[in-house]
Amino acid sequence: MSPIGRAIDLAIYVLSAIGLLISASLLVAEFLAFSGLEIDAVAELKVFNLALAFVTGLLFSVHYGRLTSDRSEKQIESVRYAGCPKWMQMSCVIIVSCGVIAFFLPLLLKIFGRVGVDDGSQLPSTLSAGFGLMVHGALPAQIYSVRHLTPHG
Repeated sequence: MSPIGRAIDLAIYVLSAIGLLISASLLVAEFLAFSGLEIDAVAELKVFNLALAFVTGLLFSVHYGRLTSDRSEKQIESVRYAGCPKWMQMSCVIIVSCGVIAFFLPLLLKIFGRVGVDDGSQLPSTLSAGFGLMVHGALPAQIYSVRHLTPHG
């Protein structure tokens, strides 16, 4: 494994850890705001979280593409998380599932009648937190997996 490859792996792991912390903080802040306690820095954190997801995703896409360039799409799909230990696979599934729920939470609250406001202003805005949990939960596990399954990994 090249030193540049290791550095990119480390950058993805660190950015994802920061992104997970920010996303979890945003989720807590949105629930607090939903219950009436406003936190001033939420808007800035949302923008930073999305920018961080973009940078992490860009690094991941270029790096993952380079690592899997000699494989077919079917081979890549079959080993998506196969190189991860079971605890990492379960953590990834749990974090991404929480992200999906958080992403769709405003819609679910509206559908099930928990919030009766037509304009949506009373809904918690958990989209950024949910998106961040999905991105930062999945990407490190995929890099880890491909690193442990490829001969040049």
